[in-house]
Amino acid sequence: FHFALDCSRSNTARVCGRTVSDFIRTKQNKHINNMKNNRITTFVAALAAAFISTTAFAKDAPSGVPKDYPLKKCVVSDEKLGEHGKPVKVTSEGTDVWLCCKSCLKDFNKEPAKFVKMVKDAKK
Repeated sequence: FHFALDCSRSNTARVCGRTVSDFIRTKQNKHINNMKNNRITTFVAALAAAFISTTAFAKDAPSGVPKDYPLKKCVVSDEKLGEHGKPVKVTSEGTDVWLCCKSCLKDFNKEPAKFVKMVKDAKK
């Protein structure tokens, strides 16, 4: 530290009206507070980055639907996959078909070949 000493009293050196030990302690406390603030700032920035990346990926790939699945909408209701909760996977004729919700399963089971063909055509 650079400071000017006022040594008018022989037993106590003073800086800016405070003892040297008080002056150094104040400098140390400021340094410690700066370190705490830096940690808090870093923590908040990391949380923000995690939140942003999580929401970005959630919009790109609905929960559970593989990225290579050719459709983004339900073959039964034509609504976006994941819009009504977790998408439902149905396998028919060896092909995985993703539906937007459990309610579409009833209509899918009426004409499964029709909906499987839609997925196969989308893969071409």
